[in-house]
Amino acid sequence: MIALSDDAAGTGYQELLDQAVQTCTNWPTEFPVQFYPGLHQCGDSWIELRDATQPQPKHCCEIAARILKKLKSSDTVCEPLFEALSACYETLYWEQSYTKQDGVVSDAMLSGYAFTELAGSLGPAVSDQIRIGFGLWDAGIHYPEHAHHAEEVYCVLAGEATFVVGTRSQQASTGRAVYVPHNRPHSFSTHSQPLLILYLWQGGDLRQNSEFPGK
Repeated sequence: MIALSDDAAGTGYQELLDQAVQTCTNWPTEFPVQFYPGLHQCGDSWIELRDATQPQPKHCCEIAARILKKLKSSDTVCEPLFEALSACYETLYWEQSYTKQDGVVSDAMLSGYAFTELAGSLGPAVSDQIRIGFGLWDAGIHYPEHAHHAEEVYCVLAGEATFVVGTRSQQASTGRAVYVPHNRPHSFSTHSQPLLILYLWQGGDLRQNSEFPGK
């Protein structure tokens, strides 16, 4: 682990993390308070970002850029956070959890989603307690039912989706937080606009691959 260098600070990661923490702390609707301890311990240690120049992260960054361009800061629950993400998204490590060969998500989803980890076991802000990142999904994407041991909260920064957690279906638009307990199956479908979420995981393996029922 290393202290955040001047060069790393220049990328805007510290500003992005500070804005993410502030956004969760001041979330306009109910927010799961058990995430606060891990949320506020992030940023003490940093590591070098994974190589984002490789073909797959570059491809995922292109997807993220395309979706971000459809969003405006005025459409989000927190303009400073959106602006901080927009300022440094090109240097972040964007990825996908699934491949076509896995056969668990559609081609439409593979061509229309990407996520990046800001804090967690793979950094750049190091934490073994919590994982914090951003996810982008284009309009009309269905993320099928899946589960993982970590509990999770989706903070909807922009857009709207229908979330199903267990047997409960709920509409969540900008400013809503959707809580997913440990091992609870969940899914969502985006509507006519792209979806930008701030996600948080804690408990269990912070990089666990999700399990899909029946797969």
